Amino acid sequence: MNTHAWQSELAVGASRAGRLLALAALAFALLALAVLAFASTPLWVGLFWSGVVLMALPALYLGTRIEIDHALFLRLARIPDVSPEPLAELDAALAELNLSASSHAGRPLVARISKLLKLVRRLGWCVALQTGLALLAVWLR
Repeated sequence: MNTHAWQSELAVGASRAGRLLALAALAFALLALAVLAFASTPLWVGLFWSGVVLMALPALYLGTRIEIDHALFLRLARIPDVSPEPLAELDAALAELNLSASSHAGRPLVARISKLLKLVRRLGWCVALQTGLALLAVWLR
Protein backbone atom coordinates (compact mmCIF):
# COMPACT_ATOMS: atom_id res chain seq x y z
CA MET A 1 0.00 0.00 0.00
CA ASN A 2 1.37 3.42 -0.91
CA THR A 3 1.31 6.67 1.05
CA HIS A 4 -1.81 8.00 -0.65
CA ALA A 5 -3.75 4.84 0.15
CA TRP A 6 -2.73 5.04 3.81
CA GLN A 7 -3.67 8.71 3.96
CA SER A 8 -7.06 7.95 2.44
CA GLU A 9 -7.62 5.15 4.94
CA LEU A 10 -6.77 7.53 7.80
CA ALA A 11 -9.28 10.03 6.40
CA VAL A 12 -11.95 7.31 6.30
CA GLY A 13 -11.20 6.50 9.94
CA ALA A 14 -11.39 10.16 10.93
CA SER A 15 -14.71 10.53 9.16
CA ARG A 16 -16.05 7.50 11.03
CA ALA A 17 -15.02 9.20 14.27
CA GLY A 18 -16.86 12.29 13.05
CA ARG A 19 -19.96 10.17 12.58
CA LEU A 20 -19.80 9.13 16.24
CA LEU A 21 -19.28 12.72 17.34
CA ALA A 22 -22.30 13.85 15.32
CA LEU A 23 -24.41 11.13 16.96
CA ALA A 24 -23.18 12.27 20.38
CA ALA A 25 -24.15 15.86 19.55
CA LEU A 26 -27.62 14.72 18.52
CA ALA A 27 -27.98 12.61 21.67
CA PHE A 28 -27.00 15.59 23.84
CA ALA A 29 -29.57 17.76 22.05
CA LEU A 30 -32.31 15.18 22.54
CA LEU A 31 -31.40 14.86 26.23
CA ALA A 32 -31.50 18.63 26.63
CA LEU A 33 -34.88 18.84 24.88
CA ALA A 34 -36.25 16.14 27.19
CA VAL A 35 -35.00 18.00 30.25
CA LEU A 36 -36.49 21.27 28.99
CA ALA A 37 -39.81 19.61 28.19
CA PHE A 38 -40.31 17.44 31.26
CA ALA A 39 -38.32 18.96 34.13
CA SER A 40 -38.98 22.18 35.91
CA THR A 41 -35.70 24.03 35.89
CA PRO A 42 -34.81 27.57 36.85
CA LEU A 43 -34.50 30.01 33.96
CA TRP A 44 -30.70 30.21 34.01
CA VAL A 45 -30.36 26.41 34.09
CA GLY A 46 -32.77 26.26 31.15
CA LEU A 47 -30.47 28.63 29.29
CA PHE A 48 -27.60 26.15 29.66
CA TRP A 49 -29.79 23.33 28.35
CA SER A 50 -30.88 25.58 25.49
CA GLY A 51 -27.20 26.14 24.70
CA VAL A 52 -26.77 22.38 24.45
CA VAL A 53 -29.64 22.24 21.94
CA LEU A 54 -28.31 25.16 19.92
CA MET A 55 -24.81 23.67 19.71
CA ALA A 56 -26.36 20.72 17.90
CA LEU A 57 -27.03 22.90 14.86
CA PRO A 58 -23.39 23.55 13.88
CA ALA A 59 -22.52 20.02 15.01
CA LEU A 60 -25.06 18.48 12.65
CA TYR A 61 -23.87 20.69 9.81
CA LEU A 62 -20.28 19.60 10.41
CA GLY A 63 -21.43 15.99 10.68
CA THR A 64 -23.13 16.29 7.30
CA ARG A 65 -19.99 17.72 5.70
CA ILE A 66 -17.90 14.94 7.25
CA GLU A 67 -20.33 12.29 6.04
CA ILE A 68 -20.08 13.59 2.46
CA ASP A 69 -16.29 13.53 2.75
CA HIS A 70 -16.47 9.99 4.14
CA ALA A 71 -17.97 8.69 0.92
CA LEU A 72 -15.41 10.53 -1.19
CA PHE A 73 -12.41 9.33 0.82
CA LEU A 74 -13.78 5.80 0.88
CA ARG A 75 -13.82 5.89 -2.91
CA LEU A 76 -10.32 7.41 -3.05
CA ALA A 77 -9.04 4.70 -0.70
CA ARG A 78 -10.13 2.06 -3.24
CA ILE A 79 -8.12 3.65 -6.05
CA PRO A 80 -4.68 1.98 -6.23
CA ASP A 81 -2.74 5.19 -6.86
CA VAL A 82 -4.34 8.55 -6.15
CA SER A 83 -2.75 10.58 -8.89
CA PRO A 84 -3.92 14.04 -9.95
CA GLU A 85 -6.37 12.57 -12.49
CA PRO A 86 -8.93 11.17 -10.01
CA LEU A 87 -8.64 14.34 -7.92
CA ALA A 88 -9.23 16.49 -11.00
CA GLU A 89 -12.28 14.37 -11.87
CA LEU A 90 -13.53 14.80 -8.30
CA ASP A 91 -13.01 18.57 -8.53
CA ALA A 92 -14.95 18.65 -11.81
CA ALA A 93 -17.83 16.67 -10.28
CA LEU A 94 -17.94 18.93 -7.22
CA ALA A 95 -17.84 22.05 -9.38
CA GLU A 96 -20.73 20.81 -11.55
CA LEU A 97 -22.83 20.35 -8.41
CA ASN A 98 -21.73 23.73 -6.97
CA LEU A 99 -20.27 21.95 -3.94
CA SER A 100 -16.80 23.41 -4.23
CA ALA A 101 -15.33 26.76 -5.15
CA SER A 102 -13.04 26.89 -8.15
CA SER A 103 -10.27 28.15 -5.87
CA HIS A 104 -10.21 24.71 -4.20
CA ALA A 105 -9.62 22.87 -7.47
CA GLY A 106 -6.28 21.17 -7.83
CA ARG A 107 -5.65 20.73 -4.12
CA PRO A 108 -3.44 17.77 -3.24
CA LEU A 109 -4.81 14.86 -1.25
CA VAL A 110 -2.95 15.94 1.90
CA ALA A 111 -4.71 19.34 1.88
CA ARG A 112 -8.08 17.64 1.50
CA ILE A 113 -7.39 15.31 4.42
CA SER A 114 -6.17 18.24 6.50
CA LYS A 115 -9.49 20.01 5.87
CA LEU A 116 -11.41 16.91 6.91
CA LEU A 117 -9.41 16.63 10.13
CA LYS A 118 -10.16 20.30 10.82
CA LEU A 119 -13.89 19.61 10.45
CA VAL A 120 -13.65 16.64 12.82
CA ARG A 121 -11.79 18.76 15.39
CA ARG A 122 -14.43 21.49 15.16
CA LEU A 123 -17.14 18.89 15.66
CA GLY A 124 -15.25 17.59 18.67
CA TRP A 125 -15.20 21.10 20.13
CA CYS A 126 -18.97 21.38 19.62
CA VAL A 127 -19.52 18.13 21.52
CA ALA A 128 -17.08 19.23 24.23
CA LEU A 129 -18.98 22.49 24.64
CA GLN A 130 -22.26 20.58 24.81
CA THR A 131 -20.78 18.33 27.47
CA GLY A 132 -19.57 21.29 29.47
CA LEU A 133 -22.91 23.08 29.26
CA ALA A 134 -24.80 19.94 30.25
CA LEU A 135 -22.52 19.30 33.23
CA LEU A 136 -22.82 22.92 34.30
CA ALA A 137 -26.61 22.76 34.05
CA VAL A 138 -26.71 19.59 36.17
CA TRP A 139 -24.25 20.98 38.71
CA LEU A 140 -26.07 24.31 39.12
CA ARG A 141 -29.48 22.71 39.36
